Amino acid sequence: KVVKGDGDIFVTVNAGSGSTNTDGLGVFGEGKSDITLGKGNIVIRASNETGAERVNAVGIQLFDSGKLTKSDGTIDINAIGDIVDVKAVQVGVTQEDTASVELGVMNVTASGTARTPGYSYVKGLDATGNGIGITMEGGTLNITAENAEATGISAISSGISAGTTVDLSISVASDNAVAVEAQGEQGNVVLGNERGNVTIKATGEGATGIRLADEGTVTLKGNTIID
Repeated sequence: KVVKGDGDIFVTVNAGSGSTNTDGLGVFGEGKSDITLGKGNIVIRASNETGAERVNAVGIQLFDSGKLTKSDGTIDINAIGDIVDVKAVQVGVTQEDTASVELGVMNVTASGTARTPGYSYVKGLDATGNGIGITMEGGTLNITAENAEATGISAISSGISAGTTVDLSISVASDNAVAVEAQGEQGNVVLGNERGNVTIKATGEGATGIRLADEGTVTLKGNTIID
Protein backbone atom coordinates (compact mmCIF):
# COMPACT_ATOMS: atom_id res chain seq x y z
CA LYS A 1 0.00 0.00 0.00
CA VAL A 2 1.23 3.45 -0.91
CA VAL A 3 -0.12 6.50 0.89
CA LYS A 4 0.98 9.94 -0.26
CA GLY A 5 0.09 13.28 1.24
CA ASP A 6 -0.60 16.48 -0.65
CA GLY A 7 2.01 17.25 -3.29
CA ASP A 8 2.83 17.25 -6.98
CA ILE A 9 4.30 14.54 -9.22
CA PHE A 10 6.41 15.59 -12.21
CA VAL A 11 7.63 13.21 -14.91
CA THR A 12 9.75 14.24 -17.90
CA VAL A 13 11.05 11.69 -20.40
CA ASN A 14 13.09 12.33 -23.55
CA ALA A 15 13.86 9.48 -25.95
CA GLY A 16 17.53 8.73 -26.44
CA SER A 17 19.06 8.01 -29.80
CA GLY A 18 18.17 4.50 -31.01
CA SER A 19 15.54 3.83 -28.31
CA THR A 20 12.40 1.82 -29.12
CA ASN A 21 9.83 3.37 -26.77
CA THR A 22 9.61 6.55 -24.75
CA ASP A 23 7.49 6.12 -21.61
CA GLY A 24 6.24 8.75 -19.17
CA LEU A 25 4.26 7.40 -16.19
CA GLY A 26 3.03 9.23 -13.12
CA VAL A 27 1.50 6.53 -10.87
CA PHE A 28 1.37 2.79 -11.61
CA GLY A 29 -0.37 -0.04 -9.77
CA GLU A 30 -0.43 -3.75 -10.64
CA GLY A 31 -1.72 -6.85 -8.88
CA LYS A 32 -3.42 -6.32 -5.52
CA SER A 33 -2.22 -2.75 -5.16
CA ASP A 34 -3.85 -0.23 -2.82
CA ILE A 35 -2.71 3.33 -3.52
CA THR A 36 -3.96 6.52 -1.89
CA LEU A 37 -2.86 9.94 -3.16
CA GLY A 38 -3.74 13.25 -1.54
CA LYS A 39 -4.48 16.53 -3.22
CA GLY A 40 -1.92 17.54 -5.81
CA ASN A 41 -1.06 17.58 -9.47
CA ILE A 42 0.43 15.08 -11.92
CA VAL A 43 2.40 16.56 -14.81
CA ILE A 44 3.97 14.40 -17.53
CA ARG A 45 6.00 15.43 -20.58
CA ALA A 46 7.20 12.73 -22.99
CA SER A 47 8.99 13.63 -26.19
CA ASN A 48 10.71 11.83 -29.03
CA GLU A 49 12.93 13.81 -31.35
CA THR A 50 15.26 10.91 -32.19
CA GLY A 51 13.03 8.45 -34.06
CA ALA A 52 11.82 6.15 -31.28
CA GLU A 53 9.01 3.84 -32.44
CA ARG A 54 6.40 4.97 -29.91
CA VAL A 55 5.81 7.63 -27.26
CA ASN A 56 3.65 6.56 -24.27
CA ALA A 57 2.42 8.90 -21.55
CA VAL A 58 0.06 7.92 -18.69
CA GLY A 59 -0.95 9.89 -15.61
CA ILE A 60 -2.52 7.07 -13.54
CA GLN A 61 -2.38 3.43 -14.64
CA LEU A 62 -3.90 0.48 -12.76
CA PHE A 63 -3.81 -3.11 -14.01
CA ASP A 64 -5.25 -6.48 -12.92
CA SER A 65 -6.77 -5.70 -9.52
CA GLY A 66 -6.60 -3.31 -6.62
CA LYS A 67 -7.66 0.24 -5.92
CA LEU A 68 -6.28 3.73 -6.40
CA THR A 69 -7.79 6.81 -4.75
CA LYS A 70 -6.81 10.35 -5.76
CA SER A 71 -8.10 13.48 -4.05
CA ASP A 72 -8.71 16.78 -5.85
CA GLY A 73 -6.04 18.07 -8.22
CA THR A 74 -5.01 18.14 -11.85
CA ILE A 75 -3.55 15.77 -14.42
CA ASP A 76 -1.69 17.39 -17.31
CA ILE A 77 -0.05 15.22 -19.98
CA ASN A 78 1.63 16.02 -23.29
CA ALA A 79 3.43 13.59 -25.59
CA ILE A 80 5.24 14.44 -28.82
CA GLY A 81 6.61 11.87 -31.24
CA ASP A 82 6.15 9.71 -34.30
CA ILE A 83 3.52 7.36 -32.78
CA VAL A 84 1.83 8.77 -29.67
CA ASP A 85 -0.28 6.97 -27.05
CA VAL A 86 -1.53 9.29 -24.29
CA LYS A 87 -3.90 8.33 -21.45
CA ALA A 88 -4.66 10.49 -18.43
CA VAL A 89 -6.21 7.61 -16.42
CA GLN A 90 -6.16 3.97 -17.54
CA VAL A 91 -7.66 0.88 -15.87
CA GLY A 92 -7.16 -2.53 -17.45
CA VAL A 93 -8.63 -5.75 -16.03
CA THR A 94 -8.20 -9.35 -17.13
CA GLN A 95 -10.01 -12.54 -16.11
CA GLU A 96 -11.98 -12.23 -12.84
CA ASP A 97 -10.01 -9.39 -11.29
CA THR A 98 -11.54 -6.05 -10.33
CA ALA A 99 -9.80 -2.70 -10.32
CA SER A 100 -11.05 0.77 -9.46
CA VAL A 101 -9.74 4.32 -9.63
CA GLU A 102 -11.65 6.88 -7.55
CA LEU A 103 -10.93 10.53 -8.37
CA GLY A 104 -12.01 13.71 -6.64
CA VAL A 105 -12.70 16.95 -8.49
CA MET A 106 -10.13 16.89 -11.29
CA ASN A 107 -9.01 19.15 -14.11
CA VAL A 108 -7.58 16.78 -16.71
CA THR A 109 -5.64 17.88 -19.80
CA ALA A 110 -4.23 15.33 -22.23
CA SER A 111 -2.65 16.24 -25.57
CA GLY A 112 -0.46 14.68 -28.20
CA THR A 113 1.27 15.67 -31.41
CA ALA A 114 2.12 12.82 -33.77
CA ARG A 115 4.19 12.84 -36.92
CA THR A 116 2.29 9.87 -38.39
CA PRO A 117 -1.53 10.08 -38.43
CA GLY A 118 -3.64 6.96 -37.95
CA TYR A 119 -1.47 5.25 -35.36
CA SER A 120 -1.74 7.62 -32.43
CA TYR A 121 -4.36 7.99 -29.69
CA VAL A 122 -5.10 10.41 -26.85
CA LYS A 123 -7.62 9.51 -24.12
CA GLY A 124 -8.84 11.04 -20.88
CA LEU A 125 -10.52 8.27 -18.84
CA ASP A 126 -9.98 4.79 -20.30
CA ALA A 127 -11.33 1.56 -18.72
CA THR A 128 -11.18 -1.91 -20.27
CA GLY A 129 -12.09 -5.37 -18.99
CA ASN A 130 -14.69 -6.64 -16.57
CA GLY A 131 -13.62 -4.63 -13.54
CA ILE A 132 -15.26 -1.81 -11.61
CA GLY A 133 -13.56 0.92 -13.64
CA ILE A 134 -13.26 4.65 -12.88
CA THR A 135 -15.26 7.22 -10.91
CA MET A 136 -14.64 10.98 -10.88
CA GLU A 137 -16.57 13.42 -8.72
CA GLY A 138 -16.45 16.14 -11.37
CA GLY A 139 -14.32 18.83 -12.99
CA THR A 140 -13.06 19.13 -16.55
CA LEU A 141 -11.65 16.89 -19.27
CA ASN A 142 -9.86 18.75 -22.07
CA ILE A 143 -8.44 16.33 -24.63
CA THR A 144 -6.69 17.51 -27.81
CA ALA A 145 -4.60 15.82 -30.45
CA GLU A 146 -2.80 16.77 -33.64
CA ASN A 147 -2.48 13.95 -36.21
CA ALA A 148 -3.98 11.57 -33.61
CA GLU A 149 -7.46 10.44 -32.58
CA ALA A 150 -8.77 11.81 -29.27
CA THR A 151 -11.37 10.33 -26.90
CA GLY A 152 -12.60 11.94 -23.69
CA ILE A 153 -14.17 8.95 -21.89
CA SER A 154 -13.87 5.35 -23.11
CA ALA A 155 -15.46 2.34 -21.36
CA ILE A 156 -14.85 -0.97 -23.12
CA SER A 157 -16.57 -3.79 -21.21
CA SER A 158 -16.07 -1.79 -18.02
CA GLY A 159 -17.69 1.10 -16.13
CA ILE A 160 -16.97 4.82 -15.83
CA SER A 161 -18.93 7.36 -13.76
CA ALA A 162 -18.01 11.06 -13.90
CA GLY A 163 -19.59 14.19 -12.49
CA THR A 164 -21.08 12.19 -9.62
CA THR A 165 -21.26 15.17 -7.23
CA VAL A 166 -19.91 18.22 -9.13
CA ASP A 167 -20.56 19.69 -12.58
CA LEU A 168 -18.63 18.05 -15.42
CA SER A 169 -17.24 19.48 -18.66
CA ILE A 170 -15.85 17.28 -21.46
CA SER A 171 -14.14 18.89 -24.45
CA VAL A 172 -12.42 16.81 -27.15
CA ALA A 173 -10.73 18.13 -30.29
CA SER A 174 -9.13 16.12 -33.09
CA ASP A 175 -9.99 14.42 -36.35
CA ASN A 176 -12.50 11.65 -35.55
CA ALA A 177 -12.83 12.98 -32.01
CA VAL A 178 -15.16 11.09 -29.65
CA ALA A 179 -16.29 12.74 -26.42
CA VAL A 180 -17.83 9.62 -24.82
CA GLU A 181 -17.84 5.99 -25.94
CA ALA A 182 -19.24 2.80 -24.39
CA GLN A 183 -18.75 -0.64 -25.89
CA GLY A 184 -19.56 -4.20 -24.85
CA GLU A 185 -22.21 -5.70 -22.59
CA GLN A 186 -20.53 -4.24 -19.51
CA GLY A 187 -19.43 -1.03 -21.19
CA ASN A 188 -21.36 1.48 -19.06
CA VAL A 189 -20.83 5.23 -18.74
CA VAL A 190 -22.82 7.35 -16.27
CA LEU A 191 -22.42 11.12 -16.45
CA GLY A 192 -23.61 13.77 -14.04
CA ASN A 193 -25.92 13.81 -11.04
CA GLU A 194 -29.55 14.74 -10.57
CA ARG A 195 -28.78 18.34 -9.55
CA GLY A 196 -25.71 18.94 -11.70
CA ASN A 197 -24.73 20.00 -15.20
CA VAL A 198 -22.82 18.11 -17.87
CA THR A 199 -21.37 19.77 -20.97
CA ILE A 200 -20.10 17.57 -23.81
CA LYS A 201 -18.26 19.04 -26.79
CA ALA A 202 -16.53 17.29 -29.68
CA THR A 203 -14.87 19.25 -32.49
CA GLY A 204 -12.96 18.35 -35.63
CA GLU A 205 -13.67 16.48 -38.86
CA GLY A 206 -15.72 13.36 -38.12
CA ALA A 207 -16.31 14.34 -34.47
CA THR A 208 -18.88 12.40 -32.40
CA GLY A 209 -20.45 13.40 -29.09
CA ILE A 210 -21.55 9.95 -27.86
CA ARG A 211 -20.73 6.63 -29.52
CA LEU A 212 -22.27 3.27 -28.55
CA ALA A 213 -21.37 -0.21 -29.79
CA ASP A 214 -22.12 -3.84 -28.89
CA GLU A 215 -24.66 -3.20 -26.10
CA GLY A 216 -22.73 -0.35 -24.51
CA THR A 217 -24.80 2.15 -22.51
CA VAL A 218 -24.51 5.84 -21.57
CA THR A 219 -26.72 7.32 -18.85
CA LEU A 220 -27.07 11.11 -18.58
CA LYS A 221 -28.24 12.66 -15.31
CA GLY A 222 -29.19 16.24 -14.55
CA ASN A 223 -28.94 18.96 -17.21
CA THR A 224 -26.87 17.88 -20.23
CA ILE A 225 -25.69 19.93 -23.23
CA ILE A 226 -24.11 18.16 -26.21
CA ASP A 227 -22.34 20.26 -28.83
